Amino acid sequence: MSDIEFENYLKDGEHILWSQIPEKKKLHLSEGIIPIVLGAAVLIVGLYVLLNERALSSLIFIIVGLIIIFAEIERSAAYLLTDKRVLIIKGMKYKKIPYHHISFVTVEKKKNSDMGTVSLCFLI
Repeated sequence: MSDIEFENYLKDGEHILWSQIPEKKKLHLSEGIIPIVLGAAVLIVGLYVLLNERALSSLIFIIVGLIIIFAEIERSAAYLLTDKRVLIIKGMKYKKIPYHHISFVTVEKKKNSDMGTVSLCFLI
């Protein structure tokens, strides 16, 4: 998604200050390993029950396991900072946070890297 595509989300007179889309190839295992392991466990139980017991009710475990795994791996959100608000865009949905709702911001940058984490504390 480029700045041109972000223009669709802007109000009249609003300008983009910064935008970023995290790389989809990188999985942050420190944050996502527990849900992935949990999803894999649920998936394995579902497959075991389906193959050994022939119980179709195990399909729910298989579906839930796949959802947990792929929801955690998916890194498709785009972040947009304008002169009026912060936008978090994921698919066709987006969350808008006006600056007056943001209490404070913390920025943590990793050593020897351009990567980091920005945390917003906001009231809705």
